[in-house]
Amino acid sequence: MDTLRRTSVKIPLQHRKTRSVPAQEALPTRPPVESEGSSEPETAEPALLPSSRSFDAVGLPRRLTRLLWGVAGIDLLSGATLLLIEAQKMPCAGRLCEVTTLNGHAQAAGVISLIVAAVLVGIAPFTGGLTRVGALTAVLLAVLTVVGLVAAVGVLLMSALVLSLVVVAGIAIVSVMAGATHGDLTR
Repeated sequence: MDTLRRTSVKIPLQHRKTRSVPAQEALPTRPPVESEGSSEPETAEPALLPSSRSFDAVGLPRRLTRLLWGVAGIDLLSGATLLLIEAQKMPCAGRLCEVTTLNGHAQAAGVISLIVAAVLVGIAPFTGGLTRVGALTAVLLAVLTVVGLVAAVGVLLMSALVLSLVVVAGIAIVSVMAGATHGDLTR
């Protein structure tokens, strides 16, 4: 009993109130066992010891969980787009197509994106919807996020370019319309 650490764990009471209890009281105990050499039973030891191992599951912040789900969605969409381009079901030509397909590697980038999306969605049930991870899962998620975004970078660049062109065109249209209503274009 001298080797056990004296740590406290929180045990929920009524209405979110908690009280600190020594770890030995909070954990289930084994029944006393008699030693072969003595007639006295040994003291009960906790069945589970509190652990500080680095591979225990920890909660992830909501922003990170949302980011991981966003990466899964981006990879799914970019993978499908790249495979459609590769199958020539979606027109693609010129410099923009080279950037989108990562210089002609649409099939490889599309497959990698879809694999990353499938793995992220596949491990979701085991991580509470990507909210709780252990050390090994955290490393896997970090690698998947980087690989998925690299594979999807062509489609992301194309999307950013198209979005910026739409925004610039919208600003130009709004400014022309505003100028036409105020008489600034007659000069």
